[in-house]
Amino acid sequence: MYKLIVLAFAAMMMTSSCTENLKFELVEEGPVEACFLQVNTDSAVAKPGDVWNMDFTYYNSSDSLLYSSRDVAQDFLMYAPSDYVVGSVEQGIYLMHKGDSAIFKAPADVFFAEVRRVKVPPYIKSGEMLTFYVKMKDIYDGEEYQRRIDEYNERMEAQELLILHDYIRNEGITAQPSESGLYQIVLSEGKGKEVAAGKIVKVHFSGRFIDGREFDNSYTRNQPFQFQLGQGRSVKGFEEGIATMHKGEKKRLIMPSTLGYGARGVKGRIPAFSSLIFDVELLDIIDK
Repeated sequence: MYKLIVLAFAAMMMTSSCTENLKFELVEEGPVEACFLQVNTDSAVAKPGDVWNMDFTYYNSSDSLLYSSRDVAQDFLMYAPSDYVVGSVEQGIYLMHKGDSAIFKAPADVFFAEVRRVKVPPYIKSGEMLTFYVKMKDIYDGEEYQRRIDEYNERMEAQELLILHDYIRNEGITAQPSESGLYQIVLSEGKGKEVAAGKIVKVHFSGRFIDGREFDNSYTRNQPFQFQLGQGRSVKGFEEGIATMHKGEKKRLIMPSTLGYGARGVKGRIPAFSSLIFDVELLDIIDK
């Protein structure tokens, strides 16, 4: 159980002692330390499943900046976990109301291993504490936030499909989509053996958006893509199309984002809700 009422009260008590002299006090049993610079008791703290919208910056013990959310995103969003590890910065963040500002000190090894779930970087010293500067810009009800995301995704998917269907019509494509929505056009038939589930395939491909802009090309790199079908090594539409090819075959795959990179896209390369076109050549089928 979260001791939110007790923690909120503790936050109020800490505020007066740390705003002037930046004195830190332990949160519950520690080892997280907190210093509140601003507290807004007119707003409630988060409950598990709610969404924190924060400015989130942290430094190592040498005061070197390791991360600032302002450098990478307008909003830094994080779900309030149903449980937190003692010693994680989340233990302190759970004290915060909308509008609060605070500084937390928390063990680096807990943050990397338990919160970010990555290996502790080699430059982090044993027992090192990180310093976090957090401003709680807003707290969203988790269920309402998810409902808004779902509605937004539905609108964007519908808009994407209108554009995709216009492309199919304008290009005079008569092929019918599969049940999943994948369009497959054989460009050149293959005379070799057919792909079987679980086989390793070696392919050349070019990938582009439906406006013609290319985002990847294995021919240009002179580096074929080799992977085992059915292991999630490629996007769904790519695997679905290759699964019915013969060695030597060339095929065009036209897919909605639900078979590609979806609502997330690929940062810096493929925007969210992007329909994609792949021209694929099956070079070889390799037995394991």
